[in-house]
Amino acid sequence: MWNLLFIFGWLNLANPGFLNDAHQAILDRIRQEQQGGNLAAAIQLINRLIELCKLREVPEAQATCALICSEMNDIEYAAELLDQARKGFINDEHRLAVASWMQGIVLWDRMEMRQEVIENWMRAIGIFQRIAVSRNHPAKGIDPAWHAGQLPLMEAALQDAVDTEIIL
Repeated sequence: MWNLLFIFGWLNLANPGFLNDAHQAILDRIRQEQQGGNLAAAIQLINRLIELCKLREVPEAQATCALICSEMNDIEYAAELLDQARKGFINDEHRLAVASWMQGIVLWDRMEMRQEVIENWMRAIGIFQRIAVSRNHPAKGIDPAWHAGQLPLMEAALQDAVDTEIIL
């Protein structure tokens, strides 16, 4: 199965992140609460971080905090944060695709959510395909063939999700 932290690493490949030093300091505090197993305090800090972010920073903060929530086994909040992040990345196809893929990973273990996994991964694959065939897409700055190189793995994961979906 896909590693959420690994895919999170894709988020800022095409463009640098927006979170500044003050945001990073709050993220450090969130991670301290995470290490201490204090989910309630971590969520309070997550909410505070999101409130402090400017509009363009919010989706990155949400995706970052979704990773932390997932690691703390708060799957519902992680999925909610990623859903909000996807909406915030609407004008950034690369990050929108990554957040969609991350949301699929977060929801993977929930069999009743498998259709949502499939929908998110189909969205991500479609975006990666558009980027791969585009001549001048801004995300091509990573490496012109990078998105195309990820597609076979992503398509195999999608096929696995389809093959293992339980139809009730």
